Amino acid sequence: MSRASDTHGSGVINRLRMTIHGSLAQNAKFTTKSDYLGVSNDARPGDRFVVVAGCEVPVLLRRNEENHFVLVGTAFVLGLMDGEAMQGVREVKAKVEMIKIR
Repeated sequence: MSRASDTHGSGVINRLRMTIHGSLAQNAKFTTKSDYLGVSNDARPGDRFVVVAGCEVPVLLRRNEENHFVLVGTAFVLGLMDGEAMQGVREVKAKVEMIKIR
C-alpha cells in the first residue's frame, strides 16, 4: 500500500470515527437484563427491546398508561444484529413470546 493511499485511508477512517462518535453521543445507550449493550434514540429504564420475526433490526417497546406495548423505535443491540436471537432460541437461551403492540 502506498503512502498516498494510507493518508487517504486514514482520512476516511477518521471521518467514520467522528460520524460514529457523533451518532452515539446523540443516542441513548442501554444494557439489558441479559447484559447486552445497545443504542437507541429514546431508551428508558423499563423499556423492552425485542427481536420481531421478519424485522431486520431489534425494536424498542414501552408500556403505556393502559399497560399496552407501544413501538418506541429501533435499536442497535451488539450481539443480536445478525440472527443471533434465533440461535439463542434454538439453544434455549432465549424464549419466543407473543405480544401485542398497539
